[in-house]
Amino acid sequence: MATSNFAREHFKNVYAVLDNTDEEIDEWQVDDFKMMVLENIQDEFKKNKRYDVSESDGYDGNRSYGGSYIFEVSTDDDISIRGTLKNGYYSGANLEIELLYEGDVYNGIDDILHDIKAHCQYQGKRPPITRVTKDISRMIKGIERVYKNISRPLIVVATFSNGETIYQG
Repeated sequence: MATSNFAREHFKNVYAVLDNTDEEIDEWQVDDFKMMVLENIQDEFKKNKRYDVSESDGYDGNRSYGGSYIFEVSTDDDISIRGTLKNGYYSGANLEIELLYEGDVYNGIDDILHDIKAHCQYQGKRPPITRVTKDISRMIKGIERVYKNISRPLIVVATFSNGETIYQG
């Protein structure tokens, strides 16, 4: 049984990194790479004061495609997106994101919007759905611009029933 080398959750493309070398990648190279990603994300969002960028550390605990956190871009609506460096199953790594609302990880924008509506309904407020949707969309687009520039974007051409995946770069 085969499996895909890269985990893909929120993007159409896979943003492959640290996979073009025959030599072993050490911890220092990974730390340097994560710092470079953080600096690029800070540059991308420094123009817009609505978004706050901070360094994020820790590990996501995923058994098959474990990874470490790099950064977090957040708004004053308790919405944030955390950038992750996911280990490849066989080799290399890829850049991904996690969507968060009030510190909890969500599978998608619709899940976040559902909880915001419920939270606002409970408080008797009008939910800021349009603003939140635009913020999430802008954050994802900004992060994706950075990821495209510092990685090797791959397109998933085919995934077979046994899990094997063919990428085109």
